[in-house]
Amino acid sequence: MSVTIEAATLARAMKLAAAVVEGRNTIPILSNVRLKADGDTLEIVTSNLDIEFRQQLALADGDKLATTVDAKRLASLVGAVPKGSQMKLAMDGAQLAVTAGRSQWKLPVLPVDDFPTLPFDADPAMSIDAKVLEHALDRVVWSRSHEESRYYINGPLWHGDEGKLKLAATNGHSLACLKTEAVFPEGAPEVILAPKFCEILQKLCGDIAGPVSLTWDDRKFRAKWGEITITAKVIDGTFPDYRRVIPAESDTCTLDPQSLREAIRRVRVLGTDRTNCIVIDRSEGKWRLSQADPENGSAAEVLPADTGSDVRTGFNGEYLDRMCAAVGGETMLVDQYDAATMGLFRRVVPDGFVGVIMPIRV
Repeated sequence: MSVTIEAATLARAMKLAAAVVEGRNTIPILSNVRLKADGDTLEIVTSNLDIEFRQQLALADGDKLATTVDAKRLASLVGAVPKGSQMKLAMDGAQLAVTAGRSQWKLPVLPVDDFPTLPFDADPAMSIDAKVLEHALDRVVWSRSHEESRYYINGPLWHGDEGKLKLAATNGHSLACLKTEAVFPEGAPEVILAPKFCEILQKLCGDIAGPVSLTWDDRKFRAKWGEITITAKVIDGTFPDYRRVIPAESDTCTLDPQSLREAIRRVRVLGTDRTNCIVIDRSEGKWRLSQADPENGSAAEVLPADTGSDVRTGFNGEYLDRMCAAVGGETMLVDQYDAATMGLFRRVVPDGFVGVIMPIRV
C-alpha cells in the first residue's frame, strides 16, 4: 500500500487543508488529514465537524492507501521538501512512512474509519466567478461581529434582493452590504455564513480563477471548483433586519476615499486603543480630521471635500478606514444629517455597495 505524488502538488493542497484544522482538539482524529488513494488519484480530507475540506490530487504512481495522519505535521513536512521532489507515502505497520529523496519520516496514524464526514447532497444552486466572490466577501465580511454572544451576526447574511445575490454584515456599530450582479436562485433560502468558512473561501478564491459552483440549504453550504470541495454548516440564527437602519440620503459630502484612508492612518499614529475616535469637523470645502490622547499628544489633518452644512462629528477610526476600502473607487459620497445620525457611505457611481457607521459623541 503505497503511492507517489509530486511534493509541490501535495504541499499546496495540504496548506489549504490544514487551515480547516483547529489548533487544539479534544477529539484526536480531528487533528488529522484523511488520505485515501485508489488508482491514480489521492483524496485528502480535513474536518473540524463544522467545515470539511476535500481535494482530489493526481498521483505519479498510484496504488491503494487509506489512513489518517496529523494534518499540520504533514503540511510542514511536505513544505520542507526540495522543489521538484516526488514523495512516496507507504504504510509501515502502524505508521505512515514518507520518503522524499534521501529523507524519510514516519508518522503515527489513526484508523481511517474513525474519521468523521459532513454529508451534504443537493443540486448546484448557482455559479459565480471566483474573483467576483472574493471581492464581494472582502467588501462586507470586515464588518461582522466578533462577539460570541452575538453569534447570529458573526458572519455575513447570504440572501437575494430582486433576484440578485446580496451580502450584508454588521457588528452593531457598522454595516456593509453589497448587491451583486449574480443571479440568486428563486426559492433558495437566505443563510448566515460561518466566519471561518468565509476566510477559507476568500483565500481559495484569491488563489484560483474560473467559476465556483455553490450549493446550500438551511443547514449547510458547499463551494466546489475543480477538484476542491468545501462544505460547512451555516449559522443557526436570525440575522437582524439591517435595511431598517440604513439612513436616507441627506447633506451629502463628496471626497476621495483613498486620500481619506491615508489621512486617517496619519492622524491615528499617536493614538491608542483608548482613542479610537476620529473627530471630523466638516465645513465648506474641507474635512478636518483630528485625534487627541492625553499621554501621546494630538494630530490633525485637513482634506479637501465637497461638503454641505457645518457638522462636528466622530467615527471609529478603524471602521472608517475599512469603510473607505470597501467603498473603493475614486469618489465617495458620505451622507450625515447631523452629529447624532448615522453616516451613509457609497460610491458616486452606484455599484451595489452601501455602508453605515454609527457616530461617536464628541
